[in-house]
Amino acid sequence: MVNGETVAKRARTLKILWVAMLGALTVYLCGGLLFARYLEVSIDPEAVTILRYSLYALVGLTVLLTPYVRKRVLAAREGESPATTDLKNSAQDTGFQKYTRALVIAWALSESIGVYGVVLFLVGRNPADLYGLFLVAAVAMWIYRPKEEEIARFSQGGGETTTRGVA
Repeated sequence: MVNGETVAKRARTLKILWVAMLGALTVYLCGGLLFARYLEVSIDPEAVTILRYSLYALVGLTVLLTPYVRKRVLAAREGESPATTDLKNSAQDTGFQKYTRALVIAWALSESIGVYGVVLFLVGRNPADLYGLFLVAAVAMWIYRPKEEEIARFSQGGGETTTRGVA
């Protein structure tokens, strides 16, 4: 049985990772704004339009597939369990590890949306691309933030096969 102190410690660790990922997203935004002043890109406007449509389609695909990918990671069966003497702790760690893996994947996919915004801004010089996609990425990161009740559920070994209520 995982106690409240362990759950709080795990929650704190995941929140630190989450804030670091949000910080990286903010660095992308600031970096894009800074580098745009010094970077001269000469690309055909038609090519920029094609790139814009392609990246926005990729953003849509990312937004639609992230919950599915997260759910699949959480529902995945382990091929081999870690070699430990305490099987109950092994199951609890496995549940929490799957939860952590699912969060990190969701954060990386969400953060990629911000990167697409920076690329579009640097190439097309349209601030709406930068700010709009940054906002989409930040909202996605907020949706997939670590939640203590989920951490507790996955730390107890529950929730591995049932992912109802997991956003």
